[in-house]
Amino acid sequence: MIVGAGPTGLTAAAFLAKQNIEFDLIDSRAGPVNESRALGVHARTLEFMSMLGLDGEFIAAGHPTRYMTFHRGARKLFKLDFNSIAGQTAYPYMLVLPQSKSERILVDHLTRLGLAPRWHSVLKNFSQDETGVTAYIVGADGQVVTRRYSYLIGCDGAGSMVRTSLGIDFEGETYPLRFLLSEVKVGEDAIDRSSSHVFMGNKTTVAVIPQPEGVYAF
Repeated sequence: MIVGAGPTGLTAAAFLAKQNIEFDLIDSRAGPVNESRALGVHARTLEFMSMLGLDGEFIAAGHPTRYMTFHRGARKLFKLDFNSIAGQTAYPYMLVLPQSKSERILVDHLTRLGLAPRWHSVLKNFSQDETGVTAYIVGADGQVVTRRYSYLIGCDGAGSMVRTSLGIDFEGETYPLRFLLSEVKVGEDAIDRSSSHVFMGNKTTVAVIPQPEGVYAF
């Protein structure tokens, strides 16, 4: 069983399907996210997608950017050039692809295989013994179903029910910062679309990321 049909859970499911390993994939949501959320797809991720035959779909739906440019006011400070890894990968760029689109590509892939996620399904509890895991799942109808699995994969985010039930810490820090996100269409090529941009000010920083279809994330 895979708990959580975000990018991690969907990718795990796709690779299990490639190995002809049976699984159930559940998520409490009604379907893939509608918001952009995570935007950057790195070369290594595209290499994994190529193993599934999905790299072309990812690239077609996204916007490749060769650079990340850092600014201070009107002055360009420096830029990172992803083409420097051209000899090491077939994807020497940062692909800007909203999470809503990457999730949909993976869901559509699993659906074509007859392995679509089970939405509106919640892992209520589970128990583990030497031979496997017993899972108690609440479905869309509110009924609890008990199922037996060899393994349980927790892909259910920072507040993971699986992780907390096992007493596994979520390492890292929470920063007391506020982020604002705006997505707008810029009517002219006023901002270089071959690069993501970071504008550094005295008290704040603004990232400008070119998305597909002429949309920018600020």
